Amino acid sequence: MYWESVVFIIVYVFAVCFLLAGIRRKLKARIQGRVGPPVLQPFYDFLKLLTKNASLPKNASWVYIYAPVIGLSFAFVAAVITPLAYLGPLAFAGDVIVIFLLLAASSVSLILGGLASSNPYSGIAASRGLILLIGMEVPLALFVSSLYLATGSLDIEGIMEELVHQRILYVYLAPTLVALMVYAIGKTWTNPFSIPNAETEIMEGPMIEYSGGMLAMAELSHFLELYVLVGLLADMLTPLVISDPVFKVASVLAYTVILLVLIVVMSVIDSIFARLRADQALKVLFILPTILSIFSVLSLIIMRWML
Repeated sequence: MYWESVVFIIVYVFAVCFLLAGIRRKLKARIQGRVGPPVLQPFYDFLKLLTKNASLPKNASWVYIYAPVIGLSFAFVAAVITPLAYLGPLAFAGDVIVIFLLLAASSVSLILGGLASSNPYSGIAASRGLILLIGMEVPLALFVSSLYLATGSLDIEGIMEELVHQRILYVYLAPTLVALMVYAIGKTWTNPFSIPNAETEIMEGPMIEYSGGMLAMAELSHFLELYVLVGLLADMLTPLVISDPVFKVASVLAYTVILLVLIVVMSVIDSIFARLRADQALKVLFILPTILSIFSVLSLIIMRWML
């Protein structure tokens, strides 16, 4: 049963990450009054890129070549250890911290690959991406701290179990969950935080020189990062719908529905907000999640003190 669960998660991850990316593109097009591409277009593009030869910039280093492989490896491991609600055969103590570290490593790998391409547009985009990544680390630490204060656990299954038994914790963690949503939007370079891949300014950002299979791996890394971040939020919200861990099939279905709802919310935000300037994006990504997480931390400290 263990290996069957692992295989199921791997298949689910690859299927859903392409589906979420396609739904996101389709919804954004519809909101903007366009027909948009088919929902499965990201998967078609991925297969097409795999069949094409990759071209290498003249002055690119070895970092440029191996960055997509390394980035995809980190993102894939983060995705498969993220539980599908109560189904988490690869979960372990402290997996929340490990997942965020793997996502950061994946992003840094792709950013370094862009820097190594010797393209000036790619360099600008990579520097913007690094600035955003550094600016989000303090809010991320506060987010993890609030989860630990609320549940006494740093593994996803332990957090979910505590949320099942103490629903009141959602009141204190609500600002933190909103902060994680803001973090997910910023981490995936979605409007209004799309400055690293601003097409009208720097022509697709760090990935501008990538092509063929290397571009396919880089795109898949982004899809997996989106899935993991939204999946973590879905894990936190699943206990509101399914409180019994025995019903694993029902919990996976609820988890999938929550994923789709969160993607709809992200697509709406992506469509209605314009891209911020670099300084504005950094301020918002640092200040807003920090304030929300601090509010959760303080309320949890007061609650523990009163008890």
